Amino acid sequence: PIEKSKLVNTVHRVLARSNRLTSRLTERISTKISAALIPSLPSRVPGWNMAIGSRNTGLGGGDLILCHQIGDKTFVIVIDVMGHDETAKFFTYAYGGFVRGLALSMGASLTPELLLAELSTIVSNDELLSQITLTCCVAELSSGGYLRMASAGHPPPWKISSGETVAM
Repeated sequence: PIEKSKLVNTVHRVLARSNRLTSRLTERISTKISAALIPSLPSRVPGWNMAIGSRNTGLGGGDLILCHQIGDKTFVIVIDVMGHDETAKFFTYAYGGFVRGLALSMGASLTPELLLAELSTIVSNDELLSQITLTCCVAELSSGGYLRMASAGHPPPWKISSGETVAM
């Protein structure tokens, strides 16, 4: 036999402790993710001076910049995941690792357009990733001053007009 008031108090204490632990864990994860998403670029790559400016908008984390070097080429990848809340921060962090791995796996065949084509194919075929709106721009900088860029978004835009809707 148990007194109802003691049982209710015990349940409240257990729930409060669980909430504190969840809050601490969430804060630790959020802090680590936030630190990894702080935009940074090297100040110089062969043939180019580089600089970046950013501002902290608070909670959010929908933006990411990656820099990847292969031989005399430097690739700057800018990703924007729609939203500025914890969900956007999580997806940005996940996309960062995914795109970094994708770029590394392409090796010397990496070009802005091939990276974006592969990213688009994978994202559109993935049940979870296809639900996220994102844009991505890739710049290839060569030591000789050559610049090649490509930009893409997911999902692709729709043109809505009287009587018809067309995927672009």
